[in-house]
Amino acid sequence: MFHKGIMQVCGFLKKKAVNPVVKKVPEKRNGYTIFVADDDPVAQVMIMQALLGAGYDVDVMGNGQEVLANLKENKPDLLILDVMMPGINGYEVAYKIKFNSSRPDLPIIILTSDKQIMDHRFGLLLDIDYLHKPCSCGDLLLKVNSILHVV
Repeated sequence: MFHKGIMQVCGFLKKKAVNPVVKKVPEKRNGYTIFVADDDPVAQVMIMQALLGAGYDVDVMGNGQEVLANLKENKPDLLILDVMMPGINGYEVAYKIKFNSSRPDLPIIILTSDKQIMDHRFGLLLDIDYLHKPCSCGDLLLKVNSILHVV
């Protein structure tokens, strides 16, 4: 797991090869914490880079079980979930949070690829937002800022 506020790992090259570069996280934080769950290390780094650069604190996890375990001890302001993860997929995590947890109001963004298009009525039922992968950092930040009411 990446620890929030310590360092920012950024950069990636063609063909999904990661070339990490350590950069200082901006000192001005906005006070919001976001959990990111994705089993793809390149996606983890890209999402983390965008969110840290915008002033968010970020905890990155590789699967749904980690998210559910961390929610017992932590109170993030937003959750970003990939659909396809080992063990519990993103939809199952969202369902468990919305119907079987103490945080049914937790905002959730589901990341889905064109191959994984799910009926958006499911999203309405669970009160979750969607972003299609690949998405730009700008689109991700627009969605996150909108949900958290950050200007």
